[in-house]
Amino acid sequence: MKILHLRTLAHTGGGPEKTIFNSCKAFAQKNIQADALYIVNPKSTNIKNLSQLAKNAGIRLFVIEETNPLSLKTFRTMQTILSDQQYDIVHSHDYKTHLLAAILRRKFGYKYIATVHGYNATTLREKIYYQFDRFSLRRANLVIAPAKFLADELKRKFKINNIEVVYNGIELNEYPFAEFDKAKFTAPFNLLYLGRLSAEKNVKLLIEAIALLSERGFNLRLKIAGAGPQEKYLKRLVEVKGLNHCIEFTGFLERTKIHELLSSADIFVLPSKTEVFPNVLLEAMAVGTPVIATKVGGVEELIRDETDGLLVNSDDVNQLTQKIEFLINHPELACNFAVSARKRIEQHFTFANHFVRTIEIYEEL
Repeated sequence: MKILHLRTLAHTGGGPEKTIFNSCKAFAQKNIQADALYIVNPKSTNIKNLSQLAKNAGIRLFVIEETNPLSLKTFRTMQTILSDQQYDIVHSHDYKTHLLAAILRRKFGYKYIATVHGYNATTLREKIYYQFDRFSLRRANLVIAPAKFLADELKRKFKINNIEVVYNGIELNEYPFAEFDKAKFTAPFNLLYLGRLSAEKNVKLLIEAIALLSERGFNLRLKIAGAGPQEKYLKRLVEVKGLNHCIEFTGFLERTKIHELLSSADIFVLPSKTEVFPNVLLEAMAVGTPVIATKVGGVEELIRDETDGLLVNSDDVNQLTQKIEFLINHPELACNFAVSARKRIEQHFTFANHFVRTIEIYEEL
């Protein structure tokens, strides 16, 4: 069995990269060849970092640099690779590679799987590509969704029935659990946001909550880790609200530094307007950092409110402010949430579980 993962990347990457590279690495350990082909914009993607991730995982990575999305170079290069390698399964991970895999499927005779990681539709071009999914996904042997809510949405909108839910998972040994120490849960309280700085991530809501808490006299420190199109706007917002003394922007970080941040934070906050099944929540829960997240997408399939963490509405700054204050004032509950969250990851959301189901799907094709 030979497998090729396809992915288009126009920024720094995220959860799908971890899943793709971990999958390829796990297949290699079973003597199954699994490669990755990335179509990237060299102006906005750190190709060196992407190549290093692939090298660390010990997988073969093909990179097609694309400065013009309408260029035929991508299509021709993909055909050459598919012809040379003769893959049995091609597994696409975004709207553009769904379309390319669907078009080339008949010519090269591979089985075609599409994982839908979610929809943001932040540009006109993306909205057009998403409409192409109506064509592409109906031609897949199987569509995978990383959350039940997304599978239900695809069935309803695209009239697709050959869908499987395969939840994301993480390698537990990479995220050692740190027992929550109530004695160290003291001011200044360290909060963390980790992710892309874009409109759908709704970081503005968290900044506004910090402003309200600061007005009430709480001694807080917030680190905003990541990069994206809203970075300048968010930095200006922090300046206008007079919060430069307690909010730090770290920029894009390497994986080792991310682990350190997750483990050292007192509270992790994910204020997104849209999510599917965010890996960063899995990671925070695994290391034992109490989490607060918005009730969007598959987050409610991951976190049981007031058991594994706290959930809030994505448009309610007062509710988010109250939940942060509640955790600060109830360290014993924060501890209970952290322990429960780790157990939930261990039982349901490990990479081992994800990989076993993925192999079963490939073998059933």
